[in-house]
Amino acid sequence: MALGTDARTGFDSGEPHLQAMLESSLDCVVAIDGHGRVVAWNPAAERTFRRTAADVLLQDMADTIVPPRLRDQHREGLRRYLSGGAPRVLDQRIETVGVRADGTEFPVELTITRIDVPGEPLFVGYLRDISDRVAAEEELRASRARIVAAADAARRRIERDLHDGAQQRLVSLGLTLRLARDQAAEGEDVTELLDEALEELTETTAELRELARAASIPPSSPRAAWTRRSRRASAGARSPCTGPPRSAAASIPRSRRPRTSRSPRR
Repeated sequence: MALGTDARTGFDSGEPHLQAMLESSLDCVVAIDGHGRVVAWNPAAERTFRRTAADVLLQDMADTIVPPRLRDQHREGLRRYLSGGAPRVLDQRIETVGVRADGTEFPVELTITRIDVPGEPLFVGYLRDISDRVAAEEELRASRARIVAAADAARRRIERDLHDGAQQRLVSLGLTLRLARDQAAEGEDVTELLDEALEELTETTAELRELARAASIPPSSPRAAWTRRSRRASAGARSPCTGPPRSAAASIPRSRRPRTSRSPRR
């Protein structure tokens, strides 16, 4: 295949089928010789790098589409390979960076192959602009980070509910037991108060278990949503996790609250 004979693409116009394939390719096709000069440049490369074939043919490819910071590395790799070094990027699909005519850098997927032709070495690069794919991957990572952050916030909220709810119920339980102690000291029957304290303890233990179980479930899962709905439905107005906090003393009938003062016993 003779290259460099077509003024627009660099491909031999005597091979119409090959030229038609290259011109219709959605990927950039760029060929260079052993000196790193561009000898072929298809229309996709023109659109992607915003340079016409007339502008780049026989120009150093490194100065054309390689970012300045990578040009020395590109030239050194070509020299090393032509001097007998082992290939490092040939026949592999890699991701790197290209530069447009206006200096804008963008991510590309690149595959380089060596064409087996007599005479001077010939290399063909197949490039694809992957800006959309990279942007989608970055958005996916950002979305995952937002999900993790939301899950952490929900977990902290559950832990806060666990602490506040347990504290509220335990304060109420302590007041009930204190009242039972005072009434028992005066010889009164405290069976009803103790039953009430036992019921409060049972409910508190059940709520602590439920909250602990909810804290171990990812907040975004269907099970977590069901657990939250179940807790609200079962706890109702008594739950410290829903609605404004209720005074612990309010859970004890006024007639049974500890006396603030009483005359000493005789």
